[in-house]
Amino acid sequence: MFTESMSNEAFASKDFFIYAEADCKGESSVRLVHSKASCHWRLSKSISTDENVPQYFHCLDLLTNIAPVSRDGILQVEDGSITDGSSPRATGTALEHLVQTCYKIRGIPAQQGLCVVTKLILVTRSGYLCRNDILELRMRHSEFIESVIPLSAAGGYIPLVEPLGETHLLALFTSSPGALLVDEKPTTPSHEMVKSLDQDLQARPSFDWVLQTKPQARKVAMVGGRAMYDPKKMSFCSQGALEAAQALGISVVVVDKPGHWLQDETYSCLQDEFVAIDTTIDEGLPSRIAEAVRDMGIDGITTFTDDFLDATVRAAEKLSLSTEPTLAYAQSLNKYVTRKLASPNAQALRLDNAGGGSRGVSKVLFFELSDEFPCLADAEDATVSDNFAEDIGVYPSRLEPEERDLVRPPLYRTILQLGFRSGVFHVEARVQNLTMRYKTTNGIVDLDYVTADSATPLSILRTYDVDFSSLQWLQAIDDTERFAALCHPFTYSSQYCSADVNIPIHRRNIHVPKVYYDEMLGSQRSPHTFLKQNVLLQRRPCRRR
Repeated sequence: MFTESMSNEAFASKDFFIYAEADCKGESSVRLVHSKASCHWRLSKSISTDENVPQYFHCLDLLTNIAPVSRDGILQVEDGSITDGSSPRATGTALEHLVQTCYKIRGIPAQQGLCVVTKLILVTRSGYLCRNDILELRMRHSEFIESVIPLSAAGGYIPLVEPLGETHLLALFTSSPGALLVDEKPTTPSHEMVKSLDQDLQARPSFDWVLQTKPQARKVAMVGGRAMYDPKKMSFCSQGALEAAQALGISVVVVDKPGHWLQDETYSCLQDEFVAIDTTIDEGLPSRIAEAVRDMGIDGITTFTDDFLDATVRAAEKLSLSTEPTLAYAQSLNKYVTRKLASPNAQALRLDNAGGGSRGVSKVLFFELSDEFPCLADAEDATVSDNFAEDIGVYPSRLEPEERDLVRPPLYRTILQLGFRSGVFHVEARVQNLTMRYKTTNGIVDLDYVTADSATPLSILRTYDVDFSSLQWLQAIDDTERFAALCHPFTYSSQYCSADVNIPIHRRNIHVPKVYYDEMLGSQRSPHTFLKQNVLLQRRPCRRR
């Protein structure tokens, strides 16, 4: 056990009195339990032996034993204080918040005792988080923690407390943006979980995520609110983008047609303002967008909808907002132009899409290569009726490192030749004479339901922890500092493999019942233990606007 390993290591100890929320059934008011929190802590030693590797955070191992305090055998849940004369009170502190949150996560009433192992993340310099949920984002899917517990206010200043080894525990909490609740596994001792977590941390928050200056409050217009898939489950296509904006402290003005689902007051919490305009795609759309938001004090404009890309870029120019040249976007959507830029020896090179953005970044900050399985038109017996629609996309690519290095430079040159200097780009290319080959085998596809979003950004986020939605918002406001910071993947690159599998079910003369998705999901068995995350994206049939 973790407690047994303490005898041979230097731990500081202190008892504190706190309040824990009592489970009083049938009562509307919250009652508090006087509890004693016996804390034992130590600073974690860095496991990195390379002195040239920057240290972006410190860690504090914290073991907390919580026990309700009673007088004469009666549990105290009334107002007032109770101490033993030597232990200080820690009511209203981050320690009390940590304890109360652990009770809720574990589902244990405060009338019972609790022992938890947590790891506090401490900043190495004073400043502000580059993204309010950066710890939750980077630690998502870590197999060694049960939860991330935020300890700092969103957008708040986090001071560096020194010297760490001689500082009071409660003061150290002020230097922590969050704590990691170490997972409990019956087969693994807690001290082994902590050691494994130390190694995992070296790969996850492994970049400079603390800013010296506070990011300014910004407002950005988003053209196109996208679709709502399932109101009951609150599953909608723009969820990832809107959540990213909130985490970045960006106010969002949604611009879409009258009657769009985001215009409903029920969903007002998802954006700051909604502006209804005629979104018919014609020559007048850029002017209608520009006039609708001209007097709203916006700092940028962007879209996550391909249909509105050209109109959004033109509207940005009309509003004198930062954007890449209109000609660059026009050329990128012209397959003939992009193919002319490709090497004569290449079979094809096509730039499909580019996010609306700003100037500033002039080098490749993040490059991800994925494999697309052969589609119908790639088959040797393909006919003219077969198309090149995507089949399966796998992240990361199985190409050899030497082949990856050969692919990157020509794609980068093509983007520059089109006229772009900054942005998030999705590029497709065909490469001949590879060492890897596709092979058909039997297998089982496990599907599970999570919030729907655009497939590629979701896969990139879960595989590398690079959020394309965040980067697109930051491009729109020309925030190059946070853009560069959030381009960093895990130090081991990908945390696992993922695949986008398109399962076509909509066919002419075939009726798909509304309950089909729920029935299909209900029939799925539990995923294999080696599968990290299964995703089912429910999509409507494509149609022309």
